[in-house]
Amino acid sequence: AIIESTIDGILVVSNDGKVLKANSKFKQLWNISDVIFETKDDQKIIDSILEQLEEPEQFLKIVHELYNQPEEESLDILKFKDGKVFERFSMPYKMEGNIYGRVWSFSDITKQKQTEEKLNNERIILRTIIDNIPDAIYAKDLDFKKILANKADFNNMGCKTETEAIGKTDFDVFPYEFATVTYNDDKTVVETGKPVVDREENLVDKDGHRKWILATKIPLIDQKGNISGIIGVGRNITKQKKPS
Repeated sequence: AIIESTIDGILVVSNDGKVLKANSKFKQLWNISDVIFETKDDQKIIDSILEQLEEPEQFLKIVHELYNQPEEESLDILKFKDGKVFERFSMPYKMEGNIYGRVWSFSDITKQKQTEEKLNNERIILRTIIDNIPDAIYAKDLDFKKILANKADFNNMGCKTETEAIGKTDFDVFPYEFATVTYNDDKTVVETGKPVVDREENLVDKDGHRKWILATKIPLIDQKGNISGIIGVGRNITKQKKPS
């Protein structure tokens, strides 16, 4: 009853290649015909499903390795030609310390993988936009350390890469007077939850050049609705501030 009620496809194979148990979910997941299923022959079942897979050779390789190493466990991903994705788990079938075969479990994770792929594509698109906008875009945690910095922002910080900028505060890279102003703004946003919008900031960079930045900062909200930092955008308005 337990095996039949699980959402996973379960297959139990003896040491001599005979199917000891297979639930209906296993048959459904792999679209196995009644004729093949009723033979209870592991090799015939394997032969009937190989053509569905993108990499049948890899599938067989792991099967053979595990049958030759009865104590081993295994977890891997199977990709199908029609786009389905299964997670395969295998472990020894033991009773009273003796190994009598192998248990295979198959989970259909197609929707999960599609969601992950969609989110990953969205991240790539968002990151591409962020990195190619001329404005400085960044995020800080509750200690006001950078956790994200696009190219314009880490250039403002005098860093060569985002990796170099991550973990730094404004006090690490900017003059104390300027860092104090930005820190007070950041602290206000975190404590009140109210954004700072279009605040003009006067910055002298490491080369002694004076810049004017139009800064906007909003609270960064986590999944629980709590403020976990800030997101900021800085627009260089130095040219506009210079007299014509």
